[in-house]
Amino acid sequence: MRLARLTITLTILSLANALAQPIRAVDRSADQTKILAEIEAISRGYVGRDPKPFEDIYLENYVSIRERPSYNTRDQLIAMMKVDSVLMRAGRKLDFETILYETEDPKIRFYGRTAIVVSTKKNFWQYKSQKCLTRTFVTELWVKPENRWKLAAGHATTFQCEPKPFHPMHSAVATVPTRYKPSANTDAASEFQVREIVNSLSQAKSNSAKAFENALERFIAKDFSAVNLNGEIVRDRTILSGISLPPSTRQPGIRAADEALVVFPEAAVHTFKVRPAAGSPAGEVPKQCSVFFAKTEEQWSIVAVHVSRLVAD
Repeated sequence: MRLARLTITLTILSLANALAQPIRAVDRSADQTKILAEIEAISRGYVGRDPKPFEDIYLENYVSIRERPSYNTRDQLIAMMKVDSVLMRAGRKLDFETILYETEDPKIRFYGRTAIVVSTKKNFWQYKSQKCLTRTFVTELWVKPENRWKLAAGHATTFQCEPKPFHPMHSAVATVPTRYKPSANTDAASEFQVREIVNSLSQAKSNSAKAFENALERFIAKDFSAVNLNGEIVRDRTILSGISLPPSTRQPGIRAADEALVVFPEAAVHTFKVRPAAGSPAGEVPKQCSVFFAKTEEQWSIVAVHVSRLVAD
């Protein structure tokens, strides 16, 4: 009996001591260094027209979201790099040149084997003798399915130089027509779980502001961030209340081609268009919206949002 009491006392003291210790943050410095190195490799690939970083770092089902989503941008980039690298080795001047490509002030957040990188890209390029500096504010989704970090998706808000030089499509890119329809997801269980969150938020929003707030509290990550229409990073999660997440079943104003959910290992991106409804306030613009999800400890969370103007359709 005395032994049992002593055991209980020691257990309680051990628990109290453990609870009194500060919770140590997981050291992700090694992962951060690796992602930054991959980002730098991509930048060098653009300037040197090296296809290898795009073959090695971009996932095969990489999603590029600008004015609208593209589901084979990786193939287009590789095609362009391969053609231009041959010309460069032959000492020929390229029609399209990347003079400088760099990533400024990348902010990285980790969620298990998923990372969100928010940064500014600076692309100084020229077509023949016409130069242009393009700046983009980008939210990128990185995943680590095995032993290397891979770029899974990116949503960019682009600010071009004025005036933007006229240029045709790169001949190599023209041979790989843009694919605007995603492939079917192979992870049906994860797709179902993420769609359940989307549907729950849509239903909560239609019920009441309080129900929507409770749903956000349940599904949104504590360190969530968003990029708004102005290309600004904000922490205000109410940005979700202004973009009307479409449920998986169709609703007025949401066409089937306007919405896609792409699932990656322990991550996902839900991208969709929102057009102003009849009677909307003046100045209301059509939007391309992306909601990024990550899975940690069997729990899916919304970790980032990116909203940009829909200027092409």
